[in-house]
Amino acid sequence: MKSVEGLWSSLACFVCWLILGQISYIPETTLASIALIWLPTGAALAVVSVVAPWRIPWLVGASVAAAFVYSLGSGMPVTTALVEGLGEGLAVTAGAALLRASRQWVDARLRWVGQISACGLAATISSSGFIVAWQLGDQDLPWGTSWVLVAVGVWVGALLVTPLVTSFSAFRPKRSGGMTMLNFGGGALAYAGFLLVASLVFQGDVTERFGESLGPPLTYLPLSLLVLTALVWGERGGLLAIASGAALMIGWTAMGRGPFASTESFPGEALLEVQAYVAVIALLSGLLFSLQERTARALEEAKRWRLRYLQVLDSGGFTTLTIDPRNGRCEWSENAASFFGRAPELSVSELIERAGDAEQPLMRAQWQALQQGSLSQADWDWPDGSHASLTAITGPDGKVEIVTALLRKARQRYHG
Repeated sequence: MKSVEGLWSSLACFVCWLILGQISYIPETTLASIALIWLPTGAALAVVSVVAPWRIPWLVGASVAAAFVYSLGSGMPVTTALVEGLGEGLAVTAGAALLRASRQWVDARLRWVGQISACGLAATISSSGFIVAWQLGDQDLPWGTSWVLVAVGVWVGALLVTPLVTSFSAFRPKRSGGMTMLNFGGGALAYAGFLLVASLVFQGDVTERFGESLGPPLTYLPLSLLVLTALVWGERGGLLAIASGAALMIGWTAMGRGPFASTESFPGEALLEVQAYVAVIALLSGLLFSLQERTARALEEAKRWRLRYLQVLDSGGFTTLTIDPRNGRCEWSENAASFFGRAPELSVSELIERAGDAEQPLMRAQWQALQQGSLSQADWDWPDGSHASLTAITGPDGKVEIVTALLRKARQRYHG
């Protein structure tokens, strides 16, 4: 049964690899043999990193076969195609191994660094295999410049595709939760603004149209709107927006439009410029999502601890408060309403007045001592059997910054 599933998986991977390769290859670029952004390697890397281990050999084999067939279909000799296929397999295997390992790391920022590194490793191996293959095939290609352009193209393509695949691999439809209509509308508005601004910027030379002082900064205005869209829509929606936005800007550049499709001072300059532009988008969005995930994880952990804290207080019949030593104003914990039967608005003086007449002078003296820092702890009791333990918290200068108190309800006795 697994062999049949593996065969279908490898066939799907093979077909998708060839389709993405055809989409990535744009013959009108300055170096006709090099794609602006190369997507198949990143897609294969991402898929291999999320599937069950037994599927990995099938998918890696499909990537090798697809690269071999694609190279042959491009008119390359068999030796060149074979080396490119082997290089693709090695790139996908090595990158996926690092990516699978980094996905187990707890810190979202480290996972982001691991993802960037995995894409870089795959790009380095893939571009090296490409250059070796073309040198063996006696192809007339400036290998130094070509290696850089291929490596950056594969790396940027992987940065765009890999987060998208890994994020949606964990997607499960839910009846509730998810994006609110307000977030969807705000993100849609930001994305519409991106489309409008990008279509204006990528119409021609921005320096000629807007001037030397205003033109170049306008190039990065669409980027800010795209990142804003990602911020509002969250990880999955943001990644889709970034991928589609990057595809539009790459397509416009390939058509000879926009700020990067200008006269080159060296072969491949425009290609490097648009690659760097898209890389900025991918890196910035990746950092944004990793920070968002880290914040969300911290908030979720804080909510769990808050719930446990309240459960412990309620089960033990306790409530807590903090007191400002300057004015005696109290801030109560959330379960204080159940302690008093209503939301308390008591100050220290009102707490003292709830005690018996005989205990009040001592309580006032202890409170003054707590304020001054001459007393660190005090215990107060009320006629109904309630009890409080007060502690003065001092700062680095030795002055009392806050007074905390733990109050315990009077325990009801069982009368049989």
